Amino acid sequence: MKHQKSKLAAPLVWIEWEDSGQAIPQWQWLDKLKVELPIKCISVGFLVRDDDKVKAVAISIGDGNNLETAQVSGVIAIPSKCVTRLTHISIPTKR
Repeated sequence: MKHQKSKLAAPLVWIEWEDSGQAIPQWQWLDKLKVELPIKCISVGFLVRDDDKVKAVAISIGDGNNLETAQVSGVIAIPSKCVTRLTHISIPTKR
């Protein structure tokens, strides 16, 4: 199967990034405090913003071949400093 570079208004990407752990809800003794390491995350979607502050990824894109009329939903904003790897995904062409 051949692959081609995306011609979409927003490219399809795989982003690996680190997130903070969820806040610990209960009281803990300071000398017994257990702090988790950052969580390694993976997100896949359409890269709708890409700059030195944020990488925004949408899970869905409508009319994605037309920049003027495209709509997106399910957008997550990832601080650029948290991104450890960003890979563009090629889209298979029809046989």
